[in-house]
Amino acid sequence: MTTRHPNPDTGTQRLADARAARLRDEDVQRDQATRAVDSHATDQEDRAMLMAMLGLDAQPVGDRLAGAPRPIN
Repeated sequence: MTTRHPNPDTGTQRLADARAARLRDEDVQRDQATRAVDSHATDQEDRAMLMAMLGLDAQPVGDRLAGAPRPIN
């Protein structure tokens, strides 16, 4: 009987790569938005309000990747 090894070019790998690329793109956008907020905020309270309003006070990408679902196979 032959043992089947997972093919790295399967749909699962492509989906994982696409998800990682999307998270990297989101981080770039988050960094750009944070810089924009920093340049427009009048004080720390204003900055905190703007960050919360834009949803930029969420967890960073490393934490999001750690909680990501893993493939079953």
